[in-house]
Amino acid sequence: MLRTKLRLSILAFTSLLATFGLNTVTAGPAVAIPGLGNVTAATVVDSSTFKAVVATCPVGQRVIGGGARLTLATGEVSITYLAPTAATTGYEARAYEDLDGFAGVWGLVVTAICANTPPGYAIVTAASPIGSPVTASVTATCPAGLQVLGTGGAVLPGRGVSVLTAIMPNAQVAPTAVTTAGAEIPGFPGTWNVQSWAICAAPVAGHTVVITTSVANSVSPKTQTSTCPPGRPVHGIGFQTAGSGVGEIFVNAAFPNPAVPVGTSVPVTASEDQGGVVGFWAIRTFAICAP
Repeated sequence: MLRTKLRLSILAFTSLLATFGLNTVTAGPAVAIPGLGNVTAATVVDSSTFKAVVATCPVGQRVIGGGARLTLATGEVSITYLAPTAATTGYEARAYEDLDGFAGVWGLVVTAICANTPPGYAIVTAASPIGSPVTASVTATCPAGLQVLGTGGAVLPGRGVSVLTAIMPNAQVAPTAVTTAGAEIPGFPGTWNVQSWAICAAPVAGHTVVITTSVANSVSPKTQTSTCPPGRPVHGIGFQTAGSGVGEIFVNAAFPNPAVPVGTSVPVTASEDQGGVVGFWAIRTFAICAP
């Protein structure tokens, strides 16, 4: 579906609303997180308009991060929801075709990053006001003394009317918050909002965020990868799309790679919508790494 092209724009992110913590565990010493491992789950590959899938951690473990990917890169399907489950034992992904549908077949693969419950474990979420802004953002902040291990973010409803533009830890060293941003599809008259999740724990030695940025150009699809230092696997993912085409860049993948047993890098893929974008845009990729 052809859409009117928007002006060049770089998103400015603003923290909104108070956050609240869930499932808090008393903090302990800063040590590597034991039991780290990934679990994947996949939908069928067909032409359904909407898909959702949950990867569940082994019994006794908690989810500390996650990500997902489509089985193809396309500007007609977008990942709109990446988040830990309410029970904190899995990670869920959702994706939608655009408003005029997609004739091809596609699937959705989700990866949950799981581990034994780390000291200080807590999941915090925040939501932006429901409205009809062109763009929106919201920040979930860890309780004092805790740091971000994993992330989550969503645009609601995602039904082809809004897209994710960012899920970002707030710092390269010792991140303490996660900002999620989204944009409405150009011309959408309805209401929507953004939700953000921060998966938090006590500080871990060697905890770092690797950030890389692609060239800003008109290539589509575009992939940018951040790779963790040796011996520090992926605990969480992040991304940002910026430049031209606000509301017209579809996220196709943001996941720990390899999916099992543990990820060592985070590739992010995004595509212009089927009408194309006038101007340049880029991807920024975040890999949250720890021993």
